[in-house]
Amino acid sequence: MQITIRDDIESRYVGRITTGHISAYDASWVAVLRLLAGRTLEIDTKFLFRDQLNTEGLPADEVESLLATLPETVSDKCRERCHGALTKGIRAMYWMHTGVDGDVRPTRKLCRWCHHHSDKSAGACGNCGKTDHFETLS
Repeated sequence: MQITIRDDIESRYVGRITTGHISAYDASWVAVLRLLAGRTLEIDTKFLFRDQLNTEGLPADEVESLLATLPETVSDKCRERCHGALTKGIRAMYWMHTGVDGDVRPTRKLCRWCHHHSDKSAGACGNCGKTDHFETLS
């Protein structure tokens, strides 16, 4: 699974602040969003959600290359936070990307009892053993 971060992600973020959907401006997060704008990212499919996706971290050489593009005025703390987000991945909300390529969520089910993912549509959960607690992720 992959997503492409919107090119206008920074303005969308600021727009969500002004409409009250996000409580405060975070310069480090804006720096991360600027670095990721227009990029295609791999999705971590271990844990899947309906309205948000966890991305995989970028390779170390790619992270260093992106960090080198930050202006010199960016603080060390901000650089450190950017490094962490790029290395570990981000949680991308539905408004941050243009769509999902290769989405496996329609075929995956979530156990409402233990939140384990499964390809089953009925029967007992392989994790907790509860029956008939599956719901789709799409």
